[in-house]
Amino acid sequence: MNNLLKEKLQTGAGASYKYWFPLRTTLSAGINASRSKTNQLGQHEEKAIFYSPDVALCPIRSLQAWLRVLDRSEGCVFVSLRKNQQVTTRRMTTKYINLITQQYLGTGYTAHSLRASFVTVSKLNGADDSKVMNQTKHKTSAMIRRYTRLDNVRQHNSAKELGL
Repeated sequence: MNNLLKEKLQTGAGASYKYWFPLRTTLSAGINASRSKTNQLGQHEEKAIFYSPDVALCPIRSLQAWLRVLDRSEGCVFVSLRKNQQVTTRRMTTKYINLITQQYLGTGYTAHSLRASFVTVSKLNGADDSKVMNQTKHKTSAMIRRYTRLDNVRQHNSAKELGL
């Protein structure tokens, strides 16, 4: 990462643009996505992200820092970088997203496995299907069940509920 990019991330330099989506900074942020895998017709779609008390893991703070680096008011948020770390306007490819995921988390992970992990952790924490579907935009509870990875037969088994 070049020094200018680092400086923008650390100091917030270049934050003179307006957010191209409504960013509510109380407890959560709403992001309007015009197109996605689950929204190929370009209908209005909002995704929510929430503040984390852990600054290093907070998606809103990370997004705000990245928007300062982009220094523009519209276009793709997740864009590719040139070899010299210069930001482009081209959206990041799914192949590159997977490379980044594997670089930071290991080869056992993909962007898609992060989606399945989101569903699994949400379900383990008691979220009902409708709440998960509202974020993931899955259309049916059957898809939520398919994405829920509860493979540990000892940990996730109703037989232990028999009280024997």
